[in-house]
Amino acid sequence: MKVKIHLILTAIIMVAVGVLCVIYPENCLGTLTWLLGVLILASGCLTILFSLKAQKIIPYASSTTLLGVFQIMLGSLFVMSSFGMLKPNAIGVLFATWVMYEGLSLLISSFGYKKSQFRHWWIMMLFGLLNVALGYVALLFAEELSKVLVVFVGLGIVCNGVMRIVAFIAITRIEKRLKEAEAEPEIQ
Repeated sequence: MKVKIHLILTAIIMVAVGVLCVIYPENCLGTLTWLLGVLILASGCLTILFSLKAQKIIPYASSTTLLGVFQIMLGSLFVMSSFGMLKPNAIGVLFATWVMYEGLSLLISSFGYKKSQFRHWWIMMLFGLLNVALGYVALLFAEELSKVLVVFVGLGIVCNGVMRIVAFIAITRIEKRLKEAEAEPEIQ
């Protein structure tokens, strides 16, 4: 019963928050910026921890340490932006910059994987180049990107809420079938 209550309450909240993000992206920008900042900060810390271990195995893994430092700096900027310390549309610029840097890091790392004789290193290189190109295009349209990001996050939240409603319905049906199965007399 607790699971069902949790599912339906979180579903209602998520759908409502998601719809608000879609309808009022400018008003939700600060909260989303703060959340992205916290996630990027956490990612930066984990990246640094990973890179310290990976340096023993993978050549050029020290570039991953730089990525972690950059993520921490960028995450800090996102958090500061959410408190009004930067322009509201800065999230688009910050996000585009982050995507470009991630692409550069992936590009540089791919050569380390090549040196380690990883057969599919070129796939990493292609995705790195694609990230850099997409980040550059996003940088050109940073103001629009800020609003679009909020709308997409809102749609994602709505989808998650709807999936919780589906899970609630599924659990209810399963419980009903189990009760019916228990109520039926056993045939011998």
